[in-house]
Amino acid sequence: MGEKQLFGITIAIVVLVLLVVGVFTFLGYRSFSRLIDERRSLDAKIAAHRMTIKKRQDLDSKMEGMKARFDNVKQYLPDEKEVEKLLNAFSDKCIEAKLEVVKLEKAKASGGRRRRGAGAAKIQVEKLQFKGKFKGTFHSLAKFISMVEDWEHFKRFVSITEFKAQAAEMGMAFDSGAQLHEMDMVFELYMYQPPKRNTKSKSKSTRSTG
Repeated sequence: MGEKQLFGITIAIVVLVLLVVGVFTFLGYRSFSRLIDERRSLDAKIAAHRMTIKKRQDLDSKMEGMKARFDNVKQYLPDEKEVEKLLNAFSDKCIEAKLEVVKLEKAKASGGRRRRGAGAAKIQVEKLQFKGKFKGTFHSLAKFISMVEDWEHFKRFVSITEFKAQAAEMGMAFDSGAQLHEMDMVFELYMYQPPKRNTKSKSKSTRSTG
């Protein structure tokens, strides 16, 4: 074998080795690039997941704050069992203010706030009205109103939505504070009803799966 042939074989071997090394290097780099891309994708998902967790924590914090505020407000909203006691409560305040109760009754309840959607709760807050006819001085009236509309004192949120007064004497020019006047008032407040979940859809799904 001559030197030229030996040199040619050597060159061929070197080229083959370089080709093999190049192929393996290319394949290795491509695999490494895929791993980099996959890691970046996972990092993005982790970042999005952390963002979701942060949003959930913020939402839970807001819900806890709202629940605490609602629980504080709810104590001033009578439930169904306490509604009938409100007549006595109004009457007691009339006695305390020296305002005579001529007539006091519960008016027909109106609709409340509803929650929509499947499985949503029924009426949670229902508007109530009490209508009354009273007799007394303006001083006793002012004392009665100040007690009833002071929610911290009366332990209820009450609004006087209608008021009408008839003077004790027609054409009276001066009220000494002793004259008794007839007054009509409408009180408005809200009753809290604990939410009741709709179990019809659950019972249907149970029967269908059974």
